[in-house]
Amino acid sequence: MIATLTLAAVLLAQGPSPLDTIIARHGDALRRAKTYDDLTAAARATLAEVVKFIDSKPDSESGARARAIACEICADLEDYDGSEAHARAFFEGWPKHAQVPTVLMNLGQIRLAAGRDAQARESFQALVRDFPTDARLFEAKLRIAQAFLCEGRDDDALKALADLRAAYKGKLEEWATVLQQALFLLITGKPGDGRALLEETVRSCPDGATVKFAKQILAAWLWIGKPPKPVEGLNLKGEAVKGDFARGKVTVLYFLGASFPDFAVEAGVMKRLARRFAATDVSILAVAIDKDKAKLETDLARAGVAWPVVLDGDGFKGPIASAYGIDDLPMVFVIDRKGLVRYVNPIFSDHAREIGRCIQTLISEK
Repeated sequence: MIATLTLAAVLLAQGPSPLDTIIARHGDALRRAKTYDDLTAAARATLAEVVKFIDSKPDSESGARARAIACEICADLEDYDGSEAHARAFFEGWPKHAQVPTVLMNLGQIRLAAGRDAQARESFQALVRDFPTDARLFEAKLRIAQAFLCEGRDDDALKALADLRAAYKGKLEEWATVLQQALFLLITGKPGDGRALLEETVRSCPDGATVKFAKQILAAWLWIGKPPKPVEGLNLKGEAVKGDFARGKVTVLYFLGASFPDFAVEAGVMKRLARRFAATDVSILAVAIDKDKAKLETDLARAGVAWPVVLDGDGFKGPIASAYGIDDLPMVFVIDRKGLVRYVNPIFSDHAREIGRCIQTLISEK
């Protein structure tokens, strides 16, 4: 939910203005919020104020900021039509604005979240075409490949990544592309080919951090094709929770830590999955590594976590985290109907389209 208004932060204000006052009030409301519903209510209230401000015909720069803010808030509220309408108004009103590339990137992500994969790709392609010197060119090209994957155009997705790797040969971006290629191959049912790319990274990449990350992925992928370890314990209310991984459902098992930067993003992914798939087909189970139970309870309420959470309670030394060998987050396992791990961390954005594809594949299996 609305943690920050990132685009608003880069659209510089021309000194204090009524819009700055709205943003300040929004920040105060977020700090007071105790639940996900409180955050949602704060976002709706701020959106109403921003729209009223837009209707007051402000100066050009304030109007641009307000449109960008409204676009972001609508997206967070999952009003994708409204978000797209504000983005279009931004482009029409300020076609030469310095933040047009940023709005294009945001629009692509909004369209992916809405399931408009081809339109999302067009947004990223527009940035590449119209802003060839933009600092986010590599990211935009990567998003194009991701959009192809979400469209189900696997050959086009893999070709786009192969072309991207060739374009950045000898640079650090080459190896970021290789890691993405490995993930794509896992999602498209070719984990062996993905493993080969990770092993190539370990052998050949000159960047130590990237090599370390590739090794972590390889270690995590050792779970693929194996049954998960038992998961049982108590939730925050002291009630028994047990993972049943062989009851004919697809299970998404993930480890969470409220202090980790991906905590809220993961919660958003899981909320989208819970809405998209029937509870008769898919179950979600979280294992919390947090030591501070009271703070965790508050953080889960703010994130809107409504699925079972087992309290492991001792960081990476907790019994469940230790059994899985977890030493970093995120860590997400997608387990098939027969109780075997089939995908590990098949996520590259908060719109959840790619992990949703993995789940649908497993649901369709007989």
